Amino acid sequence: MINFQEELKHFQPSLDVDDIEKAIAGIDLTDMNDIMMQVMENSVNGEKRN
Repeated sequence: MINFQEELKHFQPSLDVDDIEKAIAGIDLTDMNDIMMQVMENSVNGEKRN
């Protein structure tokens, strides 16, 4: 049987939504779309230089 008092001792509240947003916004995440956009920009800029 589950001992709720014992389980409550181990409980740790999750982060608040605002805290999560700040943590995520502070991380520089580069996804595949960002990489492809950079490759395309470099390609276009390289063609203009030649």
